[in-house]
Amino acid sequence: MIAVYGCDDFPVDGARIAEANANLIAEAFNVATETGLTPRQLADQRAELLDALRALIARKDSVDPEGLFDGLEDINARAAIAKATGATP
Repeated sequence: MIAVYGCDDFPVDGARIAEANANLIAEAFNVATETGLTPRQLADQRAELLDALRALIARKDSVDPEGLFDGLEDINARAAIAKATGATP
């Protein structure tokens, strides 16, 4: 079983579980078809790209620690990192 609704206090609804499972499987299939990657490959690729972006920003910050020359690219990169990690930009 992939998704379960309910808890010990309420009976589990089999139709809702089946629908949730079907939706999850369909979405995973759609993303795999769209990207050509398995979920693991997609997660690994995301981690690699996030690490590379962090390294670029760290290098830029070492040259301009006060952010005097931050441009739109820097702002967008920081926002993308924050979005991916749940942090505040």
